[in-house]
Amino acid sequence: MSEQNHQPRTPPLAPHFLKIFLPINLLAPFALYLFIANFSWMNLLILIIGWLCIGGYGIAVGYHRLLSHKAFLTPKWVERVLTFFGLFAGQGSSLFWVAVHRGLHHPYADTEKDLHSPIHGNFMAYVGWQMYLNPSKVTFKQCRDLLQDPYQVFLHKHYNKIFWTVIVLATLIDWRLGLFGFVLPSFISMHTENCVDLFCHKRNLGYRNYDINDNSTNIWWLGYFGFGQGWHNNHHNRPYTHYYSEKWWELDLTRLMIWPIKLRKKSGAPAKPAPAVQTQTT
Repeated sequence: MSEQNHQPRTPPLAPHFLKIFLPINLLAPFALYLFIANFSWMNLLILIIGWLCIGGYGIAVGYHRLLSHKAFLTPKWVERVLTFFGLFAGQGSSLFWVAVHRGLHHPYADTEKDLHSPIHGNFMAYVGWQMYLNPSKVTFKQCRDLLQDPYQVFLHKHYNKIFWTVIVLATLIDWRLGLFGFVLPSFISMHTENCVDLFCHKRNLGYRNYDINDNSTNIWWLGYFGFGQGWHNNHHNRPYTHYYSEKWWELDLTRLMIWPIKLRKKSGAPAKPAPAVQTQTT
């Protein structure tokens, strides 16, 4: 038997990567060119609103702090709107996102079971895990609460159809709405979260407020421009709180976005604070 037969085969590309991630990343340069060539304050407003709705309210507020960690309470209709916004971030359905986050990230942060930890290499942490994801590795036993909601299940089953149908319809209504309101915000949100997965789990970057058993760090530019997601060491120390800022200068925009929609404060299961450590911004 030849040596070639002993070499491990490259796993097939994941369906989500082929149907969502890759097309958005191919469309984004074209959309960016049109945005620059046709720059106007209205187009900028469309982009900002799209980014706030999709990356901010959809992912940071909806998928992450509400659905994954149950960090606050909000009316059911608000939860459904947030979930719908998050769908267009191109990061999978709420069921998939929560299953990975609850089941494979926080319990096993920076271990072999953590799909997007830099311990697997920078490429795998940033995008490779999505490219070669084996669906059998993701189970939904950690999000049985969402499985009981027909709305969440419906969005999961019809994710690709809903994603592209809405974008196509928006583009037909006004091409600027489709490209600047959906495609570019989706692209930005994808890569913001990928940056958090990679950079915020490398101990040689950023700083740590808490000495905990993973490699999570705080990265200031992802904290400011990533809806507070970059205050990642703070988050891993107290994952069930709805705010991630600890120091006065750690602005958490998502906390401000949550304030008008939460019914009352809810911190979920209490997390034992880790001892504080000396910090140094890098």
